[in-house]
Amino acid sequence: MFTVEQLRQLANFHSNRYSLATFYWKAPPAANRSHRGEETLVQDLFREVRQKLESENHGREWWNSFEADQERILQYLRGAKEGTAANVAVFSCAGESFCQILQLPRGLHSGFVIGENFYLQPLSILLDQYHRSCTVLVDRASARIFEIYMGEIEEHTAVLDEVPGKVKAATWRGGNERQIERRVENKAHQHYKRVAEVVLGFFKKYHFDWLILGGHGDGLKEVESYLHSYLRSRLIGTFAADVKVASLPEIMNKSTELIEKHDGQEKRALVQDVLNKASRNGMAVVGLADTLRVLSSGQVHTLVLEEDLRVSAARCRNCGAVTATGAGRCPECNGSLEQIEDVVEQAVQAAIQDNSQIRFVSGSDELRQAGGIGALLRFRTPETAVEL
Repeated sequence: MFTVEQLRQLANFHSNRYSLATFYWKAPPAANRSHRGEETLVQDLFREVRQKLESENHGREWWNSFEADQERILQYLRGAKEGTAANVAVFSCAGESFCQILQLPRGLHSGFVIGENFYLQPLSILLDQYHRSCTVLVDRASARIFEIYMGEIEEHTAVLDEVPGKVKAATWRGGNERQIERRVENKAHQHYKRVAEVVLGFFKKYHFDWLILGGHGDGLKEVESYLHSYLRSRLIGTFAADVKVASLPEIMNKSTELIEKHDGQEKRALVQDVLNKASRNGMAVVGLADTLRVLSSGQVHTLVLEEDLRVSAARCRNCGAVTATGAGRCPECNGSLEQIEDVVEQAVQAAIQDNSQIRFVSGSDELRQAGGIGALLRFRTPETAVEL
C-alpha cells in the first residue's frame, strides 16, 4: 500500500524534457476478464490520448519516451499474476528512467494521463478516505491489537496477564475475602495499565490516526483511564466485543462503522471552521481565486474541497501564476496566459508539495456555494489580511 511520503515524492518528480505518464487501471469483473480483452481496452486509452497529442509539437526523444511508457504499462499488465493488477496505478517517465507501480485498495476509474506532473488527485482522495487506525480489544486478563489501513486489517500483538477471576462471596470469609478481592482488582488494574503502555508503544511505531476500543463495560473505562493523552485525543469510539471469540470480519465491520461516522463528523466540523474563519477575516479563505493565491505563497495548512470539483483556469506563461479569472493577461506580471483544463489538480499538486493536509468532502451545500474549495491557513501575509 502507498503512503503520504510516496505521494509527495511523486508530486516532486519533474522532467524538463519529457512528459509524465499516469495510468490508473480498474480491471473488469473476473467473469468478463481476459488478458487479450484487457489489453484492447488499455490500447484504446492510449490511442485516445495519442490523438489529442498529435497536433502538439514534440521532438523524437519525447515521442520515444511516450511510447516506452505505454510499453512499460502493457508489459506489467501482461506479466502480472492473476488478480495483482486488478487495482493498480503506474507512474512512468521512460526518458528519465523512472517508474513506480502502486497496488490500490480499491479500483479507481481507468485512465491514461500525460502531463507535466503525475495525476495525483485520485490517490489523494484514497489517502483521505483511508486513515490508519488501531483497534484494541480488551478484557480483565487479555488484549488484542489490530491495525486497519487501506481496507485491510492485521492483528499485530496480544497481551496476556494472569488475573484470577472475581472472588465469589461464598468462597472466602471475613478479611481474607476482602484481601484477596483487593489483590485480584490490583492485578486487573495492572493489566489495564500494561495494555495502555503497549498501545502507546504501538502508536510510537506505527503513528496511527485514530484509536478504537472494544470490550465490555468497566474494562473499557479502566483501560481508557490509563491511556496517554496522545492516545486519548485519538480515541473515536468503543464497541462491545468478546476478546477471545471476535473474528476479523466482525472487528473490521464494527471499526469501519465508527471510522466512517467520525470521518463524516470531522469533515462537517472542518467545513464550518473554514467558513466561519473566512467570514470573520480570520485564518481561512474560500473560493478558487483566494485559495490558489494562498497555495502559491505556502500559507495553506489544510486544503478543503469538493471531491468532484472540476474547474478550468489560466496559467501565466511567464511567472507560472494560476488564476481563476478569464482575464487576458496575468494579474501578477502582465504575462500571457494559457488555459488549464483542471486547475483543481494543480491545487492538489501544490498542497502535496507543500506538505499541506488535504480533505475531500461530498454533499456540503455550504462549501459548494462558497466555490467548492477553501483552506485553513498556517499564517497570513499583510496582503492576505487586506484582501480577505
